Amino acid sequence: MPMPSTGTAPCPDPGWTVLGAGAMGSLWAARLAQQGVGVHLLARQERQGSLRLRESADSAAIELPLAQHRLESLAHPIERLLLCCKAPDALPAIEQALPHLSNNARVVLCQNGLGSQQQIIKRFPQLDIYCLSTTEGAYLPAPHEVVHAGHGQSWLGKLHASDSDHSPELVSSLGQSGLRIQHDPQIGDRLWMKLAINASINGLTALYQCRNGDLLEGEKRGRLEALSDETRSLYRQLGMGFAEQIPRQVRQVCRDTAANYSSTYQDSQCGRATELPFINGFILQQAQAIGLTMPEHKRLLEELERRGIH
Repeated sequence: MPMPSTGTAPCPDPGWTVLGAGAMGSLWAARLAQQGVGVHLLARQERQGSLRLRESADSAAIELPLAQHRLESLAHPIERLLLCCKAPDALPAIEQALPHLSNNARVVLCQNGLGSQQQIIKRFPQLDIYCLSTTEGAYLPAPHEVVHAGHGQSWLGKLHASDSDHSPELVSSLGQSGLRIQHDPQIGDRLWMKLAINASINGLTALYQCRNGDLLEGEKRGRLEALSDETRSLYRQLGMGFAEQIPRQVRQVCRDTAANYSSTYQDSQCGRATELPFINGFILQQAQAIGLTMPEHKRLLEELERRGIH
């Protein structure tokens, strides 16, 4: 005869709503769905059918029954939101999603650069907001198909300390995807370091129309080092203890992702607006606030602007 239960039954995993069907949103949605986690993938256009996942450019595609929905079509409140849109679109996306969030919703922001996260936290202090930083690589070679181009690591945490921190729960749930992820209580430092790396690499790959590894050669390497040196100087002035690591980290990322194209390069190829205002633009804003000039960052943005990349 079964013993009577002495505790409450575990709550079912509420799954995830992924807003943004670009490369990173599609990768997370596909990997979660592949492992049987409930996923709603939200995009601008409704689309029935499947999402194809490739573990490399040459591997066979895995067909996943994952349709794209519009936000307005959701039948139930969102319990967990993974926001994977571009940084300029992040605040408007949260404003649109707000009526669809449950009272206890967890919101995870996955954007390049800095500035958009602070905007959202300031605008919506009532929301339970987390930040995710990742080195995973992905791209969309065709509509409704995502290639997992580079296996990396992800970190998740709260930007500001809080008595209510559900990071371990969210890490455990996202970890079901098979992608490597861990809790980082100092996620702010990690975002600042990633900002320094992106500010040195991304714009240059769009300017020279090259892969990350190509920046370690010739004239391009000189400009790469000049950008990372300027960023190191800014971080020193801001009192960041990891400032001296920046040039080495930039070179290491170029080596580790040598065959990859940056997201800024991919945006420039497709004629899309980039996240540079939240990368090099944010760097320049911080420098201006303390009276520091950064001619290399300014020059880069001006050159890209003349080519219609902004």
